[in-house]
Parts: sequence; structure tokens; C-alpha cells
Amino acid sequence: MTSFLFGVPDIPFHARTITPSAPLAQDQPEYNLFAGHRSLMGRFAATATSRSVSFDVGAGLTAPMQYAFLARADILVANGLNRFQLARSADDSAYTDEIDASSFGTLYGPRQHDWIHVVPTTSAYRYWKATLTSAVAQDFRFAKLYFGTFLDLGVDPDDYDIVTELPEKEQFITDSGATITARTYDEKYRLTLIYEGVADAAIKSFQDRIMALQASDRTIVAYAATQGEVLDFKTCIHCQVLSFETYKPSTRPDWNDCRIELVEMIG
Repeated sequence: MTSFLFGVPDIPFHARTITPSAPLAQDQPEYNLFAGHRSLMGRFAATATSRSVSFDVGAGLTAPMQYAFLARADILVANGLNRFQLARSADDSAYTDEIDASSFGTLYGPRQHDWIHVVPTTSAYRYWKATLTSAVAQDFRFAKLYFGTFLDLGVDPDDYDIVTELPEKEQFITDSGATITARTYDEKYRLTLIYEGVADAAIKSFQDRIMALQASDRTIVAYAATQGEVLDFKTCIHCQVLSFETYKPSTRPDWNDCRIELVEMIG
């Protein structure tokens, strides 16, 4: 893998069947846990000390995993989260943990609200289950769960520009489900990435896995494994993809230049 990667919702977004261990609140359903803006959250209707969500990628299909990302993990931690497990299964009966984490003292992102965990690429399985456990009963309210494989363009950025700006407006979802659009005075990051020499297959992967989605679902976690300066040393930033432009020189086979514009999501 290169040192700068794109984490897409992947398995949760493309799963054919999603089964929570208990009903989620009607105003904050399971769809919010992996799709849409960061301000859209999910929570269970009743409190408990453990809840899980199972994902079936479909008959005849399997998927591997390289990472898990929790947006607004700070809410979970503040309410007592002390364990996160991500397990896989071939038969939806016997599950084996690929991630079993119990330390959440370090959170990432511009506001230290998010948690990310990276593992060597696993084998591919049909069934996956995420389980959250808490020291005290809670409704397990948080913003997003992404896990699966990173999108890797195969080369590191040749140039980048990262700036902070005041957003014109942001959307927030209240506990009642109402959407409020308001100006916030929280600065957010805008990032422009310039790549040269990207292979045709990597360009197609970006187009298929991100740009083919409707604009509101073009959300990713930008992850700088070692090239920290690209993300202002924040390790990861939860972003929406604003644009993806490519140029293919006619004299260079399997060579593409591209420009990607990202903006941080606040919520």
C-alpha cells in the first residue's frame, strides 16, 4: 500500500442484508451508520451494554477487510465504550474476530472525534459482524462505521494543498430527526490532491467505488499512514469528495494524471 489511502464505506454500504441485534431508533436508523453526511447518526432504540450489527455481502460473494473506522467514536467513548469487535464468518454461525480492540484513549481527526484501526488484509468472507460493548448501558449513538479495503491509487500524491476555511453552512440532525441548516464557526479543511502516473485500473476503481455514487454518498476517510503532512498531521479526516478530474496523455499507455478535491465533513 502507498502512504496515502482512501477508506470507503465498502462492506457496510454494499451489503445485501444488514441485521442489527436490536431495533434502531426510527429517527436515526441503521442506514445512517454507513451512508450520507457525517451529521446523520444512528442509535439503538433502547440502551444496553452490548449491541451488534451483522452484514451479509450476498450469496456467492465475499469481501476482505483492511481497516475499520468509527466516526464520532468520542460519543461512544464518553458513554462507556470499552470494546469493539469486527468478526467474520463463512456460514453466519461461527464467527472469528479480525479486530478486537479495547483501547480508545487516542482518537484521530481534526477534533479527535474518530477512531481508525488498520490490519493486514484478511481473507474474503461473506458475513461480517461489528459488536460494540460498553461498561454502562448506552444507546450506542455514533455517526459512521466504515470497514473493508482501502482504495489505493498506487502512487503517492505528487502535490497537495490543504487549507482551512469557514463553511457557508452545515447540516445538523437533532434527536427528534429534524434537519437544521446553519452557519457554524468551526473551521473545516479543504484538500486538493494532484497525482501523476496513476494506472488505468486505479482510475477505474476510484470512478466505480466513489464517483459512481450519488453526490451525498461520495464520502471517504482520507488516511495518511506515514505521509502525515498531507493531512496536517491529523492521521485521518472524514471527507466528502467534491471532484475528480483526470487527464490521460496519448503518448503514455496506462498513465493518468488526476486532481481530487475533498472537503472535511463536520458533524
